Amino acid sequence: MDSGIELRHLRYAIAAAEQGSFRRAAAILGIQVSALSRCIRDLEDRIGASLFNRRSHGVQLTFAGKRFIQRASRLMTDLNEALHEAEVAGAGREGILRIGVLSSLTCAFPAMLINVHRAIYADVETVYAEASTVDHILAIRQNRLDIAFLAHAVEGEGCDSARLWSERVFVAMAANNPLCHRESVEWGDLDGRRLIFSATPPGPELQQFVTKRLMGLGVQANVALLAVYRDTVMHVVAGGADVTVVGEARATEPFRGVVYRPIRGESLFFHAVWLPENDNPALRRFLSLARVLAKPCADCVARMDRLEIQGNEILEAGAASHDRDASLRERLGRILSKRCVDCLLRNVPMD
Repeated sequence: MDSGIELRHLRYAIAAAEQGSFRRAAAILGIQVSALSRCIRDLEDRIGASLFNRRSHGVQLTFAGKRFIQRASRLMTDLNEALHEAEVAGAGREGILRIGVLSSLTCAFPAMLINVHRAIYADVETVYAEASTVDHILAIRQNRLDIAFLAHAVEGEGCDSARLWSERVFVAMAANNPLCHRESVEWGDLDGRRLIFSATPPGPELQQFVTKRLMGLGVQANVALLAVYRDTVMHVVAGGADVTVVGEARATEPFRGVVYRPIRGESLFFHAVWLPENDNPALRRFLSLARVLAKPCADCVARMDRLEIQGNEILEAGAASHDRDASLRERLGRILSKRCVDCLLRNVPMD
């Protein structure tokens, strides 16, 4: 049945919901308030339900409005992604790779992987999304993501997974906490303490990881998940006796009043997770590259700072001016040793 609902109905309603005001939404959309109001009223008439409670200071979604906007926003997101992917294909670019992450990509391995991938496949556009483990798995199964980096392997979800790298685990504590005088801590040092985590990713994942570890060791600790953002957790930690647990990437980011200490012998193991039926060529190339880089090799260590590379390696990487791979070798030579560049070119498909 044709409802007569147009895309402008959805765009106007979503903008009004996001802004909480017809006036602000109209200003952002560049239309008159009266035009936006009429359009939304027409939408409500077509649906047969009121979407907004109108008040003098703004608008609020009704129960029906919340349900509608949630679905409409998802529809518009999918539509925008479809338009974008069609544009990429129509422009003759090589494709798009959609990667889900839990948190920062500043740790050595993912940073190296992303930089090497960009150097080899410069025409592949990479899009990132940050969400929870559950949301990432759902997005992969619905083909809204190609791959995600998760803190554990996934079983029984119709997905494949491969372990790629590990990160040390740190306790974040106030600068006046007695534990900060140690070079490292153990799980037993957290006995009787309150550990807090953000409800936003990767807080729930870290909470589950810590709870499992403490229960296995018989350590009694109060583990709480707070409905606040990650930075708020760090502010609470800086100002009191509560502590939290973070990964290595987060521990490299200074936070005023907070000290990080590694948990002795503890690591988080990160896995790539993807749908085996996904036939995106960009995904297959990315997986091939990730597997090569994840192999234990003394020389396969990221050299993210160009100044750390020996000058003769850079010269050797681009010396063969008549070699069709000379430009690529030079780009990779800014990231990896010459031996690693040779290894990549032998094992990773370039065409």
